[in-house]
Amino acid sequence: MKNIQKKSNFKFLLITITIISAIFPLLVSATYTLGDTDAPDINVTLAKSDPAFVEPGKVADIWILLSNEGSAIKNTKITFIDNYPVSLTSESERVKTISYIAEYYQMRYSVKIDPKAEIGTYYIKLRYSLGDGFNTEIEKEIPITIKKSQSIITIEDVSVTPEIIAPGETTKIALKINNPSESTILRNIEVNLGLSATTIGTEIVDLPFIPKGSSSSKSISELFAHETSVVEFSLVAYPSADSKLYKIPLTIKYTDDKGFNYTKSELIGISINTKPELLVTLENTELNKQVVEGKITINLINKGLNDIKFVTVTLLPTEEYDTLSASNIIYVGNIDSDDFETADFKIKTNNITDKTTIKAKIEYRDAFNTIHESQESILLLLQEPQQQKNGIITKIIIGVLIVGIIIYFVLRKKKQRI
Repeated sequence: MKNIQKKSNFKFLLITITIISAIFPLLVSATYTLGDTDAPDINVTLAKSDPAFVEPGKVADIWILLSNEGSAIKNTKITFIDNYPVSLTSESERVKTISYIAEYYQMRYSVKIDPKAEIGTYYIKLRYSLGDGFNTEIEKEIPITIKKSQSIITIEDVSVTPEIIAPGETTKIALKINNPSESTILRNIEVNLGLSATTIGTEIVDLPFIPKGSSSSKSISELFAHETSVVEFSLVAYPSADSKLYKIPLTIKYTDDKGFNYTKSELIGISINTKPELLVTLENTELNKQVVEGKITINLINKGLNDIKFVTVTLLPTEEYDTLSASNIIYVGNIDSDDFETADFKIKTNNITDKTTIKAKIEYRDAFNTIHESQESILLLLQEPQQQKNGIITKIIIGVLIVGIIIYFVLRKKKQRI
């Protein structure tokens, strides 16, 4: 009888131990879930993706951020579950075990997007199991937006009329904007010219244009599939604008029929330039009717609004004179607007008359590096020596008189102040 009772007690003890062993982890888990406010509390979010736009048919790297707002945990197992249209590119990344999570932990996955996926919001699915005997298994869905990085809208044509304007003149810009999609409707289209000071590359550019008759922004309410609309702007160049090519930023913002916003950026080129005006005259000469060999000075005056550069003067041969200089070519260099430079040549006249025509070829480049070339005929009057001398004396007298008048008025103003 005693042996039977002992066997019954032993069986009861085994059953009790088995039951306790089975329910103990559940009690611990329940304690963390319901009673312990410091239990692990994992939030899962999409931190970033590369590229920034996840596109159909493309591969992207995504970073998943685990945020633990509770107690630290060990040996957490994360399983990536393929969920259309997002799937892993490598099975080796399917299951990851994280040895320790205190507050934050970030994981990277390489995923591919089904090429037939429509643009929209989808979900990345993860299953994670908490270690340390919690026996907790949770599935999380993390939203991910799939869209095209390239904007839908296209600019079929940009016309600038005229393409080159002078300071103070007006040009018209016409943009032909098209919706090339098969079915997408584009709405709230804003077309903007960035005319204020802007940064292009590393350069800060102040654009010398102002809208004429309208603002620098235009709107199109909507564009249906395959529809085209033309937007026009009139711009006036500042009178003080420098001659060069200006790049005007163009920004087009719009929304598709699924509510996604897009921005398209381009540059429009407008040139400001004026025709060079170079006046070529004879400034001085040592020659007269008795002196047939000597120096002549050719004066080059830049009357235009723009600087000119790489100016070269070539004395052309004729029967009326011989060039005695070591070279018949002189490099003058650059001539600023409203300035002048000179070129000296030594010649011998062959004429017996009192007139000799000097032939010179002038070559230079404008602000756009366009080459300009002209042939000039410069009249050289051969005077009698006394006439030449009298002319020089007359110039000196006039110069002295001008200086004297200036000094007189300056002294007079000083006396009036006293």
